[in-house]
Amino acid sequence: MADRVIGTLDNYVAEHGYGRLGGSVMTFLGVAGVLSTLFGTTWFRLVSVTLVAVAAVLVLLLGIAERRRLYSRIERDAEMINRYVNAIHQQNPFRVKKWRQTVVVEANGDCVIRVEHALSQVSAAEPHFVKLNSIYYGSVFLTDRARRRVKHYAYFRNGRGKARDVRAPSTYSWTQSEDGRPKHDVNVHLTGAVSDGDVVTVEWRWPKFSADLRDARSSEVYDVLFRNQVNDFRYEIRLKDVAGVQPAVTRRRLRTVEERWDDDDYVVAFTLKNPLVGSRVGVELDMKPRSRKQVG
Repeated sequence: MADRVIGTLDNYVAEHGYGRLGGSVMTFLGVAGVLSTLFGTTWFRLVSVTLVAVAAVLVLLLGIAERRRLYSRIERDAEMINRYVNAIHQQNPFRVKKWRQTVVVEANGDCVIRVEHALSQVSAAEPHFVKLNSIYYGSVFLTDRARRRVKHYAYFRNGRGKARDVRAPSTYSWTQSEDGRPKHDVNVHLTGAVSDGDVVTVEWRWPKFSADLRDARSSEVYDVLFRNQVNDFRYEIRLKDVAGVQPAVTRRRLRTVEERWDDDDYVVAFTLKNPLVGSRVGVELDMKPRSRKQVG
C-alpha cells in the first residue's frame, strides 16, 4: 500500500515537478483551514490535522525514496565504471616519477591519508586514469554506515610553475586486498594529455582508521605495494599528541627507518629509490610506553 502511494506521488512529481506538488499541498492546506473555520466542529478539525500530517509524511517519504534511489544509481554507475577500469588497468601507461604518502593519525584514531603521484608524460590520444587505494587493517568490522563515512577527495596539479591543486573527477569502489582486508579504491579520471611532472593527489578522511593503534589494543601495519615503476618514494606517518609514548617500530623489508619527535607528535618515515616492482614494504607500529630519550 505504502509503495503504491509513494509510486503515485513519484509519477506525479516526474510529470509536474516539485513546485506543482508543493502548490497542491498549499492549496489543500488553505481549503482545509477555511473549511475548519466555517465548520468549526471538533471532528472536522481533527480530520484536517490528520490529513495534513499524512500529506507531510508522504512528501517526506517521497524525498527519502528519491534520495536513496539517486544514491543507488550513482553507486551502480560508479561500480560499472570501476569494473571497466580494473579490466584495462594493465594497460595503464604511467610511470610514477615521485610518490609521496603521508598518514596523520589523530589521538582518537581518525586519519587523514594523502597520496601524491608525480607522473610521466603521456599523450591525449586515449583517456587515462590513475588508480590509488587505501587498505583498512583495523579489527572493527566496517559496516555500510562506517564505509559511507569514509570520504575521499581527488586533485590534479600541473607540474609546471606554481600551479595549485584543482578538483579532479573520480569514482570509487570497495574491494578486498590479497589477504581479504577492506580496500577503498579510487580512480582519478584525467581529461587530457599529462605533462611530465603533473601531480595527481587523493586524500582520504577516514574516521577511526587507526583506533586500534591509538587505544593500544593492537599493532598496526602501514605498508605499500609497488605495482608500477617508481623512481622516488617517501612514506611518512605522523602520530599526533602521543603524550610521550614512543611507539615500537618494526621494519618490514626495509633497511632503515627514520624516527623523530616533533613537539608532542612522533614521526616515522622511510624512503626508497627505484623500488622493485611487485615488492611490498612498510612498518608495523605498536604503542608501548617508552622514554622519549631513546630517540634523539
